[in-house]
Order: sequence, then structure tokens, then C-alpha cells
Amino acid sequence: MGFFRRYDPEELTRIRFRGAATSATDDKFLIRPEEAVGGVFLVLLVAMSLGHSRPIFEPLRDSRLTYLSAQFFVLVMVCVGLWTLVQRFHPRPGPGLRDEGGGGWKNIWRAARDWTPAIMILGVYESLKHLHLNEIILWLGNTPKDQVMIRVDLALFGGHASVWMQSLISEPMTVFMKIVYFVGYYVYPMVAGVFLYMFRPREAFRELVLAIFATTFIGYTLYILVPVAGPRFEIPHLYHTTFEMKWYLAQRMEQMRFDYDCFPSLHTALPLVVMMVAFRHSRWFGMVLLPFVLATVMSTLYLQMHYLIDVVAGIALVPICVWIGVRADGWWLRLTQLMRFDPGERVRSAVAVRVLKVLQVTVVVIAALWMTWRLV
Repeated sequence: MGFFRRYDPEELTRIRFRGAATSATDDKFLIRPEEAVGGVFLVLLVAMSLGHSRPIFEPLRDSRLTYLSAQFFVLVMVCVGLWTLVQRFHPRPGPGLRDEGGGGWKNIWRAARDWTPAIMILGVYESLKHLHLNEIILWLGNTPKDQVMIRVDLALFGGHASVWMQSLISEPMTVFMKIVYFVGYYVYPMVAGVFLYMFRPREAFRELVLAIFATTFIGYTLYILVPVAGPRFEIPHLYHTTFEMKWYLAQRMEQMRFDYDCFPSLHTALPLVVMMVAFRHSRWFGMVLLPFVLATVMSTLYLQMHYLIDVVAGIALVPICVWIGVRADGWWLRLTQLMRFDPGERVRSAVAVRVLKVLQVTVVVIAALWMTWRLV
């Protein structure tokens, strides 16, 4: 089967509004791959916080990501509520069609668990930020790499794209570029997630989640290994126009960025990953995203946030992360099959299943309480 999936009208009618409620590979997992990876990162962050004698998350009064976290939690809860209503009132399948949704509490639990990785991404981001990325970089013996990026841009491209783009600067263009950079970047994954969750098979939503998870966590790792501040901080003398952030955008910037978060450009990689997964399952939806995603990539250079090599690295990350998103569940299934309990140990297996489910519920409840606490 090719990269682009085709669905006949009858199949779409069957799965509409219940795509993510149908059975899929991840139903066989006690622990999903994104939960395992996120758990490893959180364990490492807890170890770092203990080593630095600091809390893993910022105190409520000091947290600069509080507002975003609270907003996202409200959005997730609204999505879960709408999902349960749709499942309650949507007509049941016709003769010969089996309802694989499970219904009731199973769907509520699945919906909450499906969206928990997004909260986990925010949690790991905030914990990294609070643990002072600069100190982690210094502990690794690393140093900022801006001068390397400047030399690479000069050697490969003959200059800086952000400098060349100053000829395009105008007030309307600047307003649009700020919108797609600061707002659109966070909207694309949410909109695509809701669309695939409700109108496509469960595998489509799983591919999006895993691809986004791969993009963000690879990006977080490279931020530490290749710290880059960006051209607006390193070569301001080359610009005849610089962009002063209004208080609202300045607040957002402070809430959502690392000190060294340019290589690779996740404002390039993440929207492109979302668009490619969308194209895979709905070409018209991918076409709707296309101009906005391209504008977001352009905004990284227009607003002097990234070197051109950052954008190239972000583009190079896209096929890797989409490939991981498409195949990760299959890889995880084979791994879990290799680690399956011996049939003669059913008692131990049953106990392990219960323990893991308790841990899953605990993680979701803690995430909900954490976000609610920040909202209040």
C-alpha cells in the first residue's frame, strides 16, 4: 500500500465520528510506546531534579508556562466531553457491522489516555525549562553553537535568509507572520488531531500522535546537544528592521521557549509532520493546511528566529518522524510479543496487568490534577 491512504465512501460512513473508538494495534498494549518514552524522560528529569535539589516543576507563582498548560487542559477536557457525547448519541452500526467502540467508561478512559501524551509533552518541556537548560548544557560540557550555524549559513547559502527577507517586510505581512508563528504552530496539531480522531480510522490518529511525539522529543534532545540561540540574538547588527514583541507576544515567548531552542527548527518540523500525516489520510485536509504550514516555515526566517540551516534540519527531520509515526506501533507490538509472560505464569501476569493499569490511571489523574491546580 502506498503512502497516501484511500477510503471509499462506505468506509468513511462506517468510521465517521467513531474512528478513534475502533480497535487498533495499541489496544493490545498495557503501556503504549509514547507512554514508555515519556516515562523514561520524566524519570531522568526527576533524577536531575533530585541531583540539583530542586522540584521537577516550577512553583505555581513562578511558572511561566501555567497559562498555556491551563488552556490546553481545558481544550483536552472539552474534546473528551464532546467525544463522550458523540458516542452516546451517534447511531449504532447497521446490520452486519460490529461496533468495536466498547462504549461507556471504556471510551471515556480511552479518550483521556489518547490525549494524555500532549500533556506529557508540555510537562517534559516545562520541567526541562525549570531545570535550567543552560545548566544541563554546561554539565555536559557543551557550549552554544551560534557561530557554527553562522559559518554554515555563509558557506552553504552565501548569507542569511533572514537578512535577505527584509525586503519583504511590511506591516500586514508582519502581523500575519506573527500569527502563524506564535499561534498557528500550536493550532495545527490540535486541529489535525481532532479531525483524525473523529473522522478517520484509529490508526490515523495514532500515526499523528507518534509522529508528533517523535518530533518533539528528538527536538528537545537536540536542543541540549546543539544549543543555538538564534540570529535575532547573535546578528542583530545585520538587520535594518527588528521586530519588537508586543507585551502579549513577549509574554508568550517567555512562556514557551528555551534559551537555546533553534536547532532544529521545530516550527518547521512539527507543522510539516502534521501536514504530511494529514495528507496521508485526507488529501483535501492536507491541502487546507498547506499554505498555513508553508507560511509558518517562512515566518521562522522572516521574524529572524532561525538560521536557514535550522530550517533545513527541521525539514530533514520530517520524513524520519513520519516514518516513526507510521511504524512505531508495529515495532512496539513485536517487542511486547517478545517480552510476553509465560502462559504458566497467569497469576503473576494478572497481577502485573492490574499494577500497570493502576499506574496508567494514576498518571492520567495526576496530569489532570496538575493542570487543574494550575488553572485554579
